[in-house]
Amino acid sequence: SAREQTALLITMMQKGDFDRAYTAWLGWLPPEALGRIAYLYDGTFSGAPGATPFNWTLNATGIGATELDKEHGLRFDHSSTANVQLAAQMLLIPPGRYRLMTVAALDQAMPQDAEVPLAWQLICLPKRNMLADLRLPNSAVPKGLAMAFEVSADCPAQQLSLEGGGMEFPIRAGGYVRSIAIEKAK
Repeated sequence: SAREQTALLITMMQKGDFDRAYTAWLGWLPPEALGRIAYLYDGTFSGAPGATPFNWTLNATGIGATELDKEHGLRFDHSSTANVQLAAQMLLIPPGRYRLMTVAALDQAMPQDAEVPLAWQLICLPKRNMLADLRLPNSAVPKGLAMAFEVSADCPAQQLSLEGGGMEFPIRAGGYVRSIAIEKAK
């Protein structure tokens, strides 16, 4: 089952065996899904098959929630004074320079001087140092943003996550991420 696969993959990764875990995950994917493999998997949030953590792990708690909407992308809702991970995926990006790109829209734009409390964060594992921190756009219409980052040779695995930051006063921030992608920098 997918739950058993996830447990085995997590055990392998906790031991630092990232490559073996990824190879096992690839072996469990249906053949038609193999064509979707890139630096990250299912960047349009279509609900592609495959166990977590190399596929999207979604959060649904009282302080934040995400769900896949095949028509619009990743639906998110966040209104908390606490930090919360809304979605995450494990990656194995080889050393090099890259661009992280996202297209997203809020249900309602926040005041112009307000910082959107949601960001894509990419951390290196196992050291947990930050590689990228890309805030979602403060826009009620889909808008794209991008940033460059670099993966060093001592970063064998990464975690990409949509993080909801704690706010002093809870303000509802809901909307959709239409896509997230990583491409090799030119």
